Amino acid sequence: MALQQRAAADAECEAAYHCLMAALRLAEHQGDAEAVDRVDAAVQAVGGAVEAISPPHALSRQRAQGRGQPALVDSMKAHVAAVRWRMKSSELRSAAR
Repeated sequence: MALQQRAAADAECEAAYHCLMAALRLAEHQGDAEAVDRVDAAVQAVGGAVEAISPPHALSRQRAQGRGQPALVDSMKAHVAAVRWRMKSSELRSAAR
């Protein structure tokens, strides 16, 4: 997460995205719900930073909509939600055994 923060501070939005996705994958593999929460908070921060860039950054909601795509932050939030669901499903399966 420290590397992601450095990337975000340097306006390296694409690198920050990849760091967050790597952190999310690791959090899922470790079953660390608190780390998933930290990634989620960072996603919000990066999304806000991307939207504040003028002229609009290639990853911004405005530019994504122009391409007919979802904004990157929305895609990232969907990944976080999917991880949470998979972790919950795994927890429920384990409890049922």
